[in-house]
Amino acid sequence: MSEVLEDGSVIPSYLRGSDSSSQILGSQYSVSDWQLRVGEIIQAYDVDDPSNRNGKYIEYDVSVSHSNLGGGFTNITYPRCRVHSLFGGVADFLRWTPRIDNGGDGQSSLSSKVLLLCPNGNNRFALIIGGYPHPETTRQDTKFDDHDLFFEYNGLNVNINNDGDLTLTHKGATDNSGAIIDSSNGNSYISMTSDGKVKIGYLTSEGDKPLITLDKSDNTISLHTSQGVKINQATESMVFGTTYRNAETSMNNTLSEMMNNLFSLFTTASSLVATAAAQFTAASPFLLIPVAGPIMAAPLMATAGATLLSASLIMHTISSNFLQMFNAISIFEAQASLYLSQIHALSD
Repeated sequence: MSEVLEDGSVIPSYLRGSDSSSQILGSQYSVSDWQLRVGEIIQAYDVDDPSNRNGKYIEYDVSVSHSNLGGGFTNITYPRCRVHSLFGGVADFLRWTPRIDNGGDGQSSLSSKVLLLCPNGNNRFALIIGGYPHPETTRQDTKFDDHDLFFEYNGLNVNINNDGDLTLTHKGATDNSGAIIDSSNGNSYISMTSDGKVKIGYLTSEGDKPLITLDKSDNTISLHTSQGVKINQATESMVFGTTYRNAETSMNNTLSEMMNNLFSLFTTASSLVATAAAQFTAASPFLLIPVAGPIMAAPLMATAGATLLSASLIMHTISSNFLQMFNAISIFEAQASLYLSQIHALSD
């Protein structure tokens, strides 16, 4: 904090030592701050805040506990600190915001613990270069034998295990203690495993429930869902291809068989009708007035009659075949609901 002298003038905190026993005082101290400091975030200044110095990066006040040669401790605030740049470029960047929590009565602060360094020893431009292990965490590391990388930021958890498996889990946003604020929004995951599978799904108390699986071993994509697959506006039901084709094949086989029978029957009936016509033609001269030869015409007439009777029977069979064709189509159409999915849908 700043110091106010008797005449009313103000000395900024960076222009004085931490206490009277310090060996470095005044302006010399402000440019000779070489030590790596451990502090706690206590205040943030957005880029549009009038107190923000640079106007491009969020700035933070960091409270640092200083020790001196006499064994005493003094909390000093390093003002307007920025988070260091991982890449140091314009096109490439990684930015993150620490947490600020002043704690309640009798409770420890859950603000981010950070490491602080002052470029060229100038504590007016202190940089947050990373985090310091927080004493209030309940998370335990895995065994050293497990070659792991894992991190979590605001409920988004990333883990790479000893086998090279990658799992990204969205648990839902967390509060300053790491507790999930709304568990109903989380538990979805993406995983890439060493056996060549990529899974997208969600986690339940019974384990992982993949919705999509890409399997390198058999070059397949599998969908696992009881609620259906929706594509675009999903106004058209998907067709059960195998069920549909089996029913269509059965109908087409019946129609083909009946059509082949009809061709044969029509051919035979046409020949019979032609024979009957020839018999009637041959008998007609004998039936002219005066009737000259009814006895001679009788056999021809009998043959013609028998031929027409055979043609009549064939025509009855033809009508039966037409009925079977109609029934085959009716059965196929009656089962139309079996060919369409009730849950999977798509659109153009």
